[in-house]
Amino acid sequence: MHGWEADTTDNRIVTELANALNEAMSDGKRQLLARLQTVLPTMQRLAPALTRTQLAGCAGGYAREPLYLDPAGLFSIVLLTWRQGQHSPVHAHWTWCGYVVLRGELTERLYRWQDGAPRCRAQRLRRAGDTVVVDAGHADIHRLGNEADGNAVSLHVYGVDGAHLATHVNRVFEPA
Repeated sequence: MHGWEADTTDNRIVTELANALNEAMSDGKRQLLARLQTVLPTMQRLAPALTRTQLAGCAGGYAREPLYLDPAGLFSIVLLTWRQGQHSPVHAHWTWCGYVVLRGELTERLYRWQDGAPRCRAQRLRRAGDTVVVDAGHADIHRLGNEADGNAVSLHVYGVDGAHLATHVNRVFEPA
């Protein structure tokens, strides 16, 4: 998949993000993460183009829709739709990643590793346009979810091949 196939979505916007990431790949991870922090907020332009299906989500858990899978396997761009009450597990990441909230609000609980388990240290409300970029590792353990009324939609970029989205992104933990 090399682009978003939805009829009502501007594929050029997703391609713009993919091109920016490909350009930054050769500059090293620090520059890549800085570039991602700069370009993700501009993806807010996708919000008006979201389809009814993308806005609806899935009753069984937050819905993931791959929008762009880098042909070289360097990264994946994924749309997540969160219905009220849906949350990720507490997790860190095996790879670098970033997201921007396109619609609605998400609650992010931040954890620190203490006494052999993650312990909640803070909570942040992420609104449309808010962006978070993190590197791999235990420094950024979190849980993301929709505790607001209505659905929320976020765009995520992971430094992993699309074939490994289910197994090589989240490192799941049981909170203390």
